[in-house]
Amino acid sequence: MIDSYKYTFGLEGQQHFMRAAIDALEPLERALKEGDWEESPESFKSNPTLYTHQSPTAFSGVEIVGGLAVFTATCFGKKVFDEFFDRLWKRPVGKCIDTLLEKLNIQDHKLLEFRDVVYFEDLNVAIVVRNLTKTQGAEIIDAQLLEAHSLAHEYLSKNGKKAPIHCHRVVEGKVDPEPQFYISIESMRNEERSRIMALRRYGDRSI
Repeated sequence: MIDSYKYTFGLEGQQHFMRAAIDALEPLERALKEGDWEESPESFKSNPTLYTHQSPTAFSGVEIVGGLAVFTATCFGKKVFDEFFDRLWKRPVGKCIDTLLEKLNIQDHKLLEFRDVVYFEDLNVAIVVRNLTKTQGAEIIDAQLLEAHSLAHEYLSKNGKKAPIHCHRVVEGKVDPEPQFYISIESMRNEERSRIMALRRYGDRSI
């Protein structure tokens, strides 16, 4: 049993999203505290891989709005990961996303994004699962989130660390089996924002 697992939240989007997200995250945060997770935003701000500059209007006018949840485990070993995986499964993330989709009027060309980040201290690597959807279904969302984490763990076990960030996407239920690599959460966000703005400029609505 690990002494404590840490977590923090971050939000990006326009004002109407921020208000809805704060309300939707309350049950998730309550479940984490009841499960002996430790809220520790400072421990993530001091990590250059995980730190991201919070800007409420960062994605204004862009297709994706979303939230960020960061969790940390002390080591990557299978026994520890199995316990950590069980803890991840118990979080009501899907219910949180369903609540947001109920509250928000997501336009046809937009998707709600929830970034689930797990940082392993011993490897100094973060697994990022980007869930992009506009379709409700809490149980399915949770299952796909865990599927992506399992794929990420399997890839990292077989191939080792390729970059500080290993990112897997789940786009409307389809899980990317191969990761994308980034040097930090901040660089991933900036690169994605630039890509989406370029797609909008040329009329491509694909993700």
